[in-house]
Amino acid sequence: MNLYGKIALTLLPAFWHFQTQDNEKSSLLSRKLSFTVHRLETLESVLNRVEVDLGTRIGYSARQLSSFTAKAAVYKDTPVKTILDQQFAGKSLSYRLHGNQLQIVAVEKQ
Repeated sequence: MNLYGKIALTLLPAFWHFQTQDNEKSSLLSRKLSFTVHRLETLESVLNRVEVDLGTRIGYSARQLSSFTAKAAVYKDTPVKTILDQQFAGKSLSYRLHGNQLQIVAVEKQ
């Protein structure tokens, strides 16, 4: 991600006041995507692909994701929620939906 993208991700929450209805929120996570995650791919590249396919930004920092690799998988008409749940399984990461934006958050492992 280039510098402009990082700046935009930093400023986006400050300007994002649009609130969606509950059914719109769930529809973002239920949207179905199709793509392949390769063995050596980074988690950041998977999230970038999800961003492009959804047409919305996902809030995260590169540093937050730097120590995580993606899990190799083939997704065909798979809901976004399922993709994120599978990619984040066993990692100290989760996600939240704020309006029409997904936000990646760190969670403590128990």
